[in-house]
Amino acid sequence: MVLVGAGLLVRSFLSLTARDAGFAPGDLLSFNVQLIKVPETSRAQAAAVLMERLGALPGVETVGAATGLPVVTPQRGTRFAVEGRTLTAEQDGAYFIAATPGYFEALRTPVLQGRAIDSRDVAGGAPVVVVNRLLASQLFPDGDAVGRRLRLVNPEQSDAWRTIVGVVGDVRYRGLEEDTQPTLYTPFAQTPFMWLYVMVRTPVVSESMVRSLREATASAHPSLTAADARAMRDVLAETVAQPRFNMLLVSSFAVLALLLSAIGIYGVVAYSVARRTQEIGIRMALGAGRADVLRMVLAEGVAMAAAGVMLGLAACAVMTRLMSGLLVGIAPRDPVAFTAGAVLLLAVAVLASFVPAHRATRVEPVTALRAE
Repeated sequence: MVLVGAGLLVRSFLSLTARDAGFAPGDLLSFNVQLIKVPETSRAQAAAVLMERLGALPGVETVGAATGLPVVTPQRGTRFAVEGRTLTAEQDGAYFIAATPGYFEALRTPVLQGRAIDSRDVAGGAPVVVVNRLLASQLFPDGDAVGRRLRLVNPEQSDAWRTIVGVVGDVRYRGLEEDTQPTLYTPFAQTPFMWLYVMVRTPVVSESMVRSLREATASAHPSLTAADARAMRDVLAETVAQPRFNMLLVSSFAVLALLLSAIGIYGVVAYSVARRTQEIGIRMALGAGRADVLRMVLAEGVAMAAAGVMLGLAACAVMTRLMSGLLVGIAPRDPVAFTAGAVLLLAVAVLASFVPAHRATRVEPVTALRAE
């Protein structure tokens, strides 16, 4: 059971780390900025100045910001209406993120249709919105999303009809283990919030760059500070830290279980060979070859292991259901994990039985017949 459990967790971890997060984490730094002390009417301008100061730093390729941090921050949800359409309760909800120009370029998230949020999308300008591929496919299965209009349904304030100007790739915001969610992006200049997660694309991921980012942030506005600066590669690693720990913990128990199984099988087979010394001698005296004796002893060890495998697989078929909450991308009864566990245990049984089996082939018939 432990072997199958370890196999399931290894397969799950590989499936998890192979998932596309929707952005390129290499050479990408992130930090957050609180704009709570900036008047709401000045937040868009403060964010624009901040982007300009950061983008002018040596070594910075692209910079952008949004109200959500990929794979870490569960996003604020919103209801919306689509012009000329009646949506069901399952269709009219999505994650809601406000983003600055340069955000998708910094993430290297592809623009699939239309355009991304850019400098044209200012406060007082034409209300626009960008949607992710999943939301576009759900609302407009014909593929023609650009040019359609939707309106955020906010009980606190009314929202104008927004024109969809672009469709971007899907980004995971709730961790790699969660499915991609429908997401819509509005220009931060048109929907300013009290915080931003800044994304800086730079090949110079170092302490000196972090210091430069902090200094540039402070120079953009007196109340702004760059906090919690991290490489997005490290952020991704942190999101899979618990699954990695689970995998290593259970795998260590699996290795211990294999070792104990090998010792147990070796001991039982060695004891059996010692008790059957006369029988082995008689067989060899009657013409049995060393290969025949080797097969006989190995078969005994494998038979014991096979019985344990059958019982273990039957128990695993029931018990692995309890692991479903720990698995990503595979079923609790994954045939690869079950087969690998069974084959590995049988292989260990063969290896553990080989030493006493080989010893049995070296028994001299005359000596064996004299043994009591």
